Amino acid sequence: ESYYQIGQVDRAIRLFQRYLQEYPGGRHLDAAHYALGWAYFKQNRYEEAIQSFERFLRYYQDDTGTVPYRTDALLRLADAYYALKRYPEAIRIYNQVAEEGEDYALYQIGQALSNAGDAFEAITTFRRLLVEYPDSPYREEAQYNIAYLYFLNQDYDRAVEEYQHLIEAYPQDPLTPKAQYSIGDAYFNAGRLEEAIDAYRQVLLRYPNSPFAADAAAGIQYALVALNDEARAEEIIQAFIDEHPDSPVVDELKFRLAEAKFQSGKLEEARLAFLQFIRTTSNEALLPEAYFYLGSIFADRGDTSEAENYFRQLLERYPESRRRIDAARRLGELYLAQERFQEALRAYETLATEAARAGDGYLVAQARYGQSQALMQLGRAAEAERLLQEAIAAAPASPQVIPARLGLARIYEQTGRQREALDLYRTIAQQSKDEHGAEALVRLGELLLAQGNPSAAAEELGKLPVLFPAYTEWQARGYLIQAHAFLRLNQKGEAARIYDILINQFAGTPFAEQAAREKASL
Repeated sequence: ESYYQIGQVDRAIRLFQRYLQEYPGGRHLDAAHYALGWAYFKQNRYEEAIQSFERFLRYYQDDTGTVPYRTDALLRLADAYYALKRYPEAIRIYNQVAEEGEDYALYQIGQALSNAGDAFEAITTFRRLLVEYPDSPYREEAQYNIAYLYFLNQDYDRAVEEYQHLIEAYPQDPLTPKAQYSIGDAYFNAGRLEEAIDAYRQVLLRYPNSPFAADAAAGIQYALVALNDEARAEEIIQAFIDEHPDSPVVDELKFRLAEAKFQSGKLEEARLAFLQFIRTTSNEALLPEAYFYLGSIFADRGDTSEAENYFRQLLERYPESRRRIDAARRLGELYLAQERFQEALRAYETLATEAARAGDGYLVAQARYGQSQALMQLGRAAEAERLLQEAIAAAPASPQVIPARLGLARIYEQTGRQREALDLYRTIAQQSKDEHGAEALVRLGELLLAQGNPSAAAEELGKLPVLFPAYTEWQARGYLIQAHAFLRLNQKGEAARIYDILINQFAGTPFAEQAAREKASL
């Protein structure tokens, strides 16, 4: 018991277990089972906690015939079932306690019913709590949950009504700003955008120091973007910043303004806003986000030196940032494009490490693909192939390894194994619906053309706009190769048609310029 109280739970568990083994008839046997259940519960070992609490409840009674700590043991038993998402069992146990006058048990029944997808019974249970226990510490959360369940069921008018009731009945409760923000969400989802904007503004006006103020500002932005009135969003948020310069959410609002500029394509304004943000903020959570946006802006402008600077700072200074994966990937791409292959290899190794830590097998495979391209350029083809084969062997049937398969196909092509490359490109193009599928289809067409099969190349590349319409750069590359295939077939009219598509649909790109030159020489 002493070890448990000072937080050495593992040691406490071992001693409780030892006591139960060595003193099966000891006078503290019931307390040991109860305490062991609590210790397991504290460590999130819910299955073992269930066994201990059930054993305690089943076998042990005091001299009066009642089980000591019975109510608490039942509640923890139900909580353990709840944590394991075994809601029917949790509800059954909570009901036993609720009948004895426990408002917590009734609240948890409502939560379990909600999580089990029974919104009607959950609402009924929460209303029962409000009626039977008007002074319960769970009353505000019960009222909020009623409103939220209506929201989830798309009954937005009723949700607004219930949120309003919470605000009016419990104006000082910490849930009140969240309820006001949720009213905005309900109006937004209902398509009533002006009412949504007004509801979000009420959060800024009435709860300027609430963490929901930043979310409300974002809601205003989204609503006004939908109304094609972004300038008004900036005016509203800037006015709030001017009126509440000491609000803890000001930094986040400044960041959101810069982010909105980036997302709307105003890259120069976004660049200036992010630069101002990193000079003035002390928000360690948002700084790596700003560095990533700045790196992306400079990369898209072709300023690779500045892009590299911001991506590297992010990786070096923010080891816990979620943006490390994105920064490592962008750095790898930059280094490959600049033929800095050793640095590209290191960047992709970082990506692989971060992706593995995040448990993202698809990103690990992407990292292996990037590593393989760098290794090939460094003359380490065997090492590249081994790396990809190991990645594929870890989950051979999983779509997560498609990037690794693409890398392997490219190695096959570059090392003269054309048949294996063709087969693998074709398989990837059939299985993948993302950019890797688009790349595989283009490389398939390119390889078929190089092998002297222009008819098959033109046929395969003709699928590109239908299968992968979102990947415009690969589409443009595919069109150029398809035009070359038609020229090999002496079908100049078809080639001219493809060139016209490139000139018209990809105007201002190098692909359109190349198409114009080649069409002029027909």
